[in-house]
Amino acid sequence: MDQQSEFTEDRLQIKFLLNQRLVECGWMDEVRLLCKQILKDKSRMEDDPNIGNFTVEQLIKEVTPKARALVPDVVKQESLILIRKMIAENSRNVCDYNKDEDQNQNGDGDGDDDDDDGGEVMSVI
Repeated sequence: MDQQSEFTEDRLQIKFLLNQRLVECGWMDEVRLLCKQILKDKSRMEDDPNIGNFTVEQLIKEVTPKARALVPDVVKQESLILIRKMIAENSRNVCDYNKDEDQNQNGDGDGDDDDDDGGEVMSVI
């Protein structure tokens, strides 16, 4: 598998696990209630001339900092550990891939271009 595919697969896995943990801890429900409360508060502000123009983008802008603050520390730590683990694994895979490529370019891998699989050269007397 190429590096881009591995990165995409890892990213999807992280997103899936993060989403799962946020649902489990009730964060999704909290954010949903937060959105409802903001919309309710905006609808009560009759003196605000821009209330009819309140967009989804504005809601997201208002909710995002509050929603980020609601993410439990344990979920943040789990995500960070998973990301670090995946980076370490991908780094090893890249190093192994580069090593294999170098060996393929240099013949038998011992750097002497003699295709002898790294064995000793026997002297003939």
